Amino acid sequence: DRSPSRGLGDVYKRQHWVATFQDGLGWMAEQNMTGEQWRVFAYLVSKLDFDNYLKVQQKDICEKLKLNKSNVSKAIKKLVEIDVIAVGPFAGRSRTYRLNPRIAHRGAINFQQTIIEYDELKKRRDRAAETV
Repeated sequence: DRSPSRGLGDVYKRQHWVATFQDGLGWMAEQNMTGEQWRVFAYLVSKLDFDNYLKVQQKDICEKLKLNKSNVSKAIKKLVEIDVIAVGPFAGRSRTYRLNPRIAHRGAINFQQTIIEYDELKKRRDRAAETV
């Protein structure tokens, strides 16, 4: 639970961290994102797994942020469109994503390797879209 009554000190005790990049965040600030899109982005970063993988169900985002499904879906679509996240494969019934490592990184592997893997994921998705 990350309610305001708990305070950041309690949240900090978990020792999870992510490295963000100033240029990436500056670029995002220029993308005309809505407040809801920023909130969804922040929530996704809070759920970031190693090597920038994300497996978060939209219904969980809706519940946690108290947003309707349509707005969460639009926010994720915008984040994909502006290349903040890339669509990954399904894991069971859940869609996966990968955060652009030029914006932030949480990882066990080399940061440059994460960039290569992210770019390859996008290329595979682009090729698949072209064949449809």
